[in-house]
Amino acid sequence: MQEVKKIDINKVNDIIEKAKRENRSILDVAESKDILKACGITVNKFGVARSSEDARQLANEIGCPVVMKIVSTDPKLLHKTDMGGVAVGIATPEEAAQTFDDMTARIMRAGITRASMEGIMVEEMVEGVEIIIGTTIDPTFGPLIMTGLGGIFVEVLKDVSFRVVPITEYDAREMLDEIKAKKILEGVRGKPPVNKDAIVKSLLLISELIMNVSWEQDDKAKQQLPIIREIDINPLFATEKEVIAVDCRVILTSESNEA
Repeated sequence: MQEVKKIDINKVNDIIEKAKRENRSILDVAESKDILKACGITVNKFGVARSSEDARQLANEIGCPVVMKIVSTDPKLLHKTDMGGVAVGIATPEEAAQTFDDMTARIMRAGITRASMEGIMVEEMVEGVEIIIGTTIDPTFGPLIMTGLGGIFVEVLKDVSFRVVPITEYDAREMLDEIKAKKILEGVRGKPPVNKDAIVKSLLLISELIMNVSWEQDDKAKQQLPIIREIDINPLFATEKEVIAVDCRVILTSESNEA
C-alpha cells in the first residue's frame, strides 16, 4: 500500500473555527465533505443549490441521474431520509428543479424554517459496496474509530468493528477481517472484490484527523478530548478501484451535546 498522505489540518481547522464562531456544533454536509477532501478522501461531485434554477444548472453540470439532499444544521435533519430530505435517481435537470421546490415545501411543512436550511445539495450518483467509517468518544477509552458495512446494513446487522485511535495499518486491516460479512468485500455473485487498500487508507486518514485536530480539556470526562466528537461517513462506496464518500456528518464537542 502506498504511503498515506498528510491531511491539510489548516483547512480542517478553518472549517471548524467558522462553525465555532457561529456557535454551531453540527457541520452541514458540504462542510463535512470539505473536511474529507482536506483529508485526501475522494468525495462525489456536488454543489449546493439555493434555488430551483441552481438545482437545474447543477444537475446539468454534474450529469444526471443525480441525488438531492437537504443541507441544514438543524438537529431535526440529522436523519434526512426520515424527514423526506433525500431524493435519488433524478433523471433530468428539469426534474431537479421541480424536486428542489417539492423538497423545500415538504421540509417546511415538517416545521423546519427556510432560514435554517443552507440549500439542497445536488450530487453525483455513485455505485459500489456501501461501507461506513465513523468515530465517537467513549467515556472510558476516549476516541474510537469504527468500520463495517454501511447504508441500511449498519442499522440492521450492526456488523462493525471498533479500535481505539490512533490505529496502524495492521489495525485497519484487522478491522476489515473482523466484519462477519467480509466476503462481500471479496466479491460475491460474479462481482469483483473491492479495493481494501483504499478503505484502509481512509481509516488511517480519519485516525490521523482525530489525532491532529485540536484537543480540549473535558472537565466532565477529566481528560483531553478531540474537538471532533463524532464523524459518520455513510455510505463510503467501495469499488475495485477506489472509495468515494457520498454522505458525511461531523459533530463537534460542545457543552450542548456532551453526554
